[in-house]
Amino acid sequence: MALEMGADWPVREVELREIERFLALGVSVLAVGGPGVGKSTLLGAALDRAARAGAHIVRPDALTDPRRLVRGPRRRVVVAADDLAAADPGALATACRLVSEGQALLLASASPADPLPEALRRLLIGGLVRRVTVEPFGRSETAAVLRALLGGPVDTATAERFWQLSRGNALVLRELADHAVAAGALTPVRGNWHWPGLTGAPDSRLTDLAGLLLGELDPAERELVGLLALAGSLDAGLPLVADARDAAEALDRRGVIVTERRGFQLTLRLAHPLCEAVVPWLLPELTARRMRAQLADALEAAGGRRPGELLRAATLRLATGTAPRRDHLEPAAAEALAHHDFALAERLCRAALTEGRAPTPSLALLLGRALAGQGRHAEAEDHFRDAAGAQSGPEARTALLGARAVNLALGLHRPADAAALVDAAVRDTAARRGADPADGHAAGADPDSATGADPVRGGGADPVPAGYRDVYALTRLFTDRLHETAPYASEPAPPAGLPALALARHEQGDSDGALALLGGGPAPSGEDRDPAAHLDRLAVLGWITLQSRGEAEALAVLDALREAARNGSPRHEAHLSLLEARVHRSAGRTAKAVELLRHAAAREAPGDWVAPRASRLAELAGALAELGETAEALCLLDDAKAARETEYAYPLVADAVALERAVVAVRLGDRPAAVRRALGVAERAAAAGRRAQALTALHLAARAGDPARAAALLDGGPGGVPVRGPVPEARARHVRALADDDGDALDEVSTRFAALGLLPLAAEAATQAALAHQRARDRRKVRASRAAGARLGAHCDTRPASGAAAPERGRGRRAAAHLTSREREVVALAAAHLTNQEIADRLVLSVRTVENHLYRAYGKLGVTARSELARRLGAVPLHDRRIA
Repeated sequence: MALEMGADWPVREVELREIERFLALGVSVLAVGGPGVGKSTLLGAALDRAARAGAHIVRPDALTDPRRLVRGPRRRVVVAADDLAAADPGALATACRLVSEGQALLLASASPADPLPEALRRLLIGGLVRRVTVEPFGRSETAAVLRALLGGPVDTATAERFWQLSRGNALVLRELADHAVAAGALTPVRGNWHWPGLTGAPDSRLTDLAGLLLGELDPAERELVGLLALAGSLDAGLPLVADARDAAEALDRRGVIVTERRGFQLTLRLAHPLCEAVVPWLLPELTARRMRAQLADALEAAGGRRPGELLRAATLRLATGTAPRRDHLEPAAAEALAHHDFALAERLCRAALTEGRAPTPSLALLLGRALAGQGRHAEAEDHFRDAAGAQSGPEARTALLGARAVNLALGLHRPADAAALVDAAVRDTAARRGADPADGHAAGADPDSATGADPVRGGGADPVPAGYRDVYALTRLFTDRLHETAPYASEPAPPAGLPALALARHEQGDSDGALALLGGGPAPSGEDRDPAAHLDRLAVLGWITLQSRGEAEALAVLDALREAARNGSPRHEAHLSLLEARVHRSAGRTAKAVELLRHAAAREAPGDWVAPRASRLAELAGALAELGETAEALCLLDDAKAARETEYAYPLVADAVALERAVVAVRLGDRPAAVRRALGVAERAAAAGRRAQALTALHLAARAGDPARAAALLDGGPGGVPVRGPVPEARARHVRALADDDGDALDEVSTRFAALGLLPLAAEAATQAALAHQRARDRRKVRASRAAGARLGAHCDTRPASGAAAPERGRGRRAAAHLTSREREVVALAAAHLTNQEIADRLVLSVRTVENHLYRAYGKLGVTARSELARRLGAVPLHDRRIA
């Protein structure tokens, strides 16, 4: 894969069309945006189009000679003033007069902070000039820009790193991309460009750009900027910050720093993340050492009032070459672990051990998790096993057992051993109870020595103690033995709930019982002593609520999760983004969902059983496919497959990925493949007792084109697939109505989905009802259903997914329907600018086979060049995509 800076800078089509529309109406335009967002590029593109349309473009300095303004009686004059702050006031006043007299149009740009001339303000109030806001790029736009610049796909983590450092600022993004290319830091990984971030000293261009963003600084301001760059953010109440109050106020006025209020606390940070990354490299070594020591002293004196302060103090001490305080090492390691800085957590744990501390179970647990987070799962298992034999309290033993089970299953791909480990702990607990009835927990046993009957299924087996029931349910999820959790489905919920047991119960078809296990609502019952467990509870609660009760009730859980995750770990930030994305996607706000899913999918969260990375990548792929971005969706499915190889995807997750693959197949037009995959998931899920997932799969199969078989599987067998809750009942009714081709029933299903906030499904059902009524020749009902479908669809970003609701249009769509599944995959990847070799690597084919597939596809589609593929399939090429 050769790396070249590919296409020219992409144009913001949405804003450009808005400017064209205003100019066509005879209205002047003022493009407003912050420094570096791309106003000049947008203005230049708009002027080029205006000139091609016959307009006469003049600059403000030409206004002194009126003869230069006239170029024929019908030729429109457009005055171009890029950056009003630099324009001559007299020339600008003349331009405003010409605009007010109708002799010219003005096309100008300005920063929000720039004062506008009085004449221009009057034109804005009078409607002769309109503002067009130029915002920074979002995550999706950043990814599209990088694909265009680099000439190929970029992995989600890399796109997120670019976005986090640039925050969508076009100038910063371009400079970062240039720096990454020049430094050779962009490397191909499984067909995607990968960048680890700014890991070394920045080059002179990035240094100059950071200086431009900071502006001129006096000594006091430079000192505060240095402190903020080293610390990340600081409490305004710290004496170190309070002493620099004047400098802070001046920097705040100029937008160099920003303030954030959380409750009664006010924090300061640098406005531009690039400055935070670059400034530490510019500080003289002794100055940086002195500042780090000052910051560590201030944070330690504050007593760790805010989350992360002890970690920052310890990190700053280590950077100065001095040891952190002994009593801060273990708390700092726990904070590093929560922030997924696993290498730093290991370093702090080992520093605590070298300080003479005994290897307590809590420290061994931290060290084991730090090792597992770095992919060193075998070392982690050794530490967990050694810690299991130490004396500790019940809560510590439960935490150790859970961490060890997750490491065995997800990290070492040994789910059966994880289940055996928990079974052995249950038996050991029973033995302990015989000696000490007050002891309700056991130390983790070695899974290799676990023998005997299953604690639930075996005759006379010991019941699972309350403290182990959630980790017991988790191992049953890993091994697809959900029925073994049934004896504990009605247990009262502890303060943090039982997320794994609740998920198992939900999958067995009892969403009400699952919600009861989670405490019944966003607020936990009783005081929650485990914030991480509370966040897991809310993440699972939100998903089950959305799946069973719809969007409105899920929003309440989302608000609670947003509040609880305010100071959470990257894992819980991913959970928050994921739940919010699922709510948006279910309501038809798919573009917003994609933005959030990009953030969630980019987060590294090792050992996350709630939402493994494979499932997050697959959900992003499905949402992108719904927006028509099928080429990128196929690349992401390949990434999800790779993620499953590094972290075990237990059956529930593996089948969730398969369902998103079926969604992508539907959007590619390969409905037979989608039906085949969805029915396969339904059969596997039903056999394992995963009734909720089976119903979801049958619903997709029915919508993709085989409602008769889906309905037969839904109602077949002993009791069929039980459904409880408003959303599952609506899905089941939808399957049966499609199978019966019952227009009235489909209208009723559409109404149900709309009431639940599931607008894409409501619009789809209404459109399907119109077709059913048309086949029954009831024109009145056809019109009513079509109107309902159009009204509901107007609130959605995507078109309905079924073939009936999305009829083919045009020669390209008809020809595409005759492509085989493999030809579709090859063509979609070719349309995404992957070479034949890259396509072969992704699909595990030979280059010759790829060439043969493309040759046959060219003939079916009636194209002769690669550049025509995307348009023929109805997609938009990368270099033409909207960047808005």
